[in-house]
Amino acid sequence: MNAIQNQNRRPPRLYADPQLWVVTWAGGFLLEVVMSTDELVLRVIDWDELFENNRTRALKTMGWVPIPNKHDGDGYTELIEHPSGPVHYACWVTIVQVASRCRPRGTLLRSIKHSHDSASLSRITRIPVDFFDEAIPRLITIAWLERIPLLDIDLDAERQGNVRATSGQRHLAALKGREGKERKKGSSSFQDNEFEKEKRKTR
Repeated sequence: MNAIQNQNRRPPRLYADPQLWVVTWAGGFLLEVVMSTDELVLRVIDWDELFENNRTRALKTMGWVPIPNKHDGDGYTELIEHPSGPVHYACWVTIVQVASRCRPRGTLLRSIKHSHDSASLSRITRIPVDFFDEAIPRLITIAWLERIPLLDIDLDAERQGNVRATSGQRHLAALKGREGKERKKGSSSFQDNEFEKEKRKTR
């Protein structure tokens, strides 16, 4: 993967795995540094629509994930009717949980900028690797998972997600403040103050 013309030169420091880069030298000068890999990364299809809501978008790190509870769709019935369907569904749920903690969310991208695979998922979840070997192709077939080139992933999404989380946290704080005011309006002290105001108007 890593092709460097002029082995006597040290390549520049790169923020990701050096195997994902091609560093080219010409005449003793650094010509270009480009990301070059055909690695494919697993991604949950329609993640933002199906597994995020107003509360999760306010979280920088997800400790839980909302999961659709529909059991009559084509994807679910096709998955579960297989002899090992319940096992494959268990793999799916754990894949969603792992994806919720990846960055960007919904992509099964490890911190070292490589895709999760059956082995790494098994190591994290303690589910036998053979189960993931069977489940992942089926999840791709029913269009719950897809494989996309690593180069197509926006690695700045983590920063953008942090900005989104900050604005979401402000929104939740505003809602809490408004709810607090509404509760105060229904309190006895608030009603007493309103009664005193009416008495002063009639004097």
